[in-house]
Amino acid sequence: GADARFDTTRTVRRAALVDEGGGALRVDVELDGALYKMVRNMVGAALAVAGGALPPDAIAQALAGEGAYAARRREDLRVKSAPAHGLCLEAVLYDDFPS
Repeated sequence: GADARFDTTRTVRRAALVDEGGGALRVDVELDGALYKMVRNMVGAALAVAGGALPPDAIAQALAGEGAYAARRREDLRVKSAPAHGLCLEAVLYDDFPS
């Protein structure tokens, strides 16, 4: 079987866009672990859709592996990572860690 140390599969449990008022938006992401630039790439892809650079279904197609954007990488979709400034790790929770 595959060595778990090299598994790049991650589960996004929740992602939400929160309007903080005054034109400020916040993206909340809850996941089981992140890869290098993963959250920045997710936000960058959402911004590309919001700005009209990608059609709304491009991200879903890429993730599902179907349609015009099946199995395309970030570079193929012409998505820029969101900048690192403003990115904040707010909490780390361990399901099996004693409280």
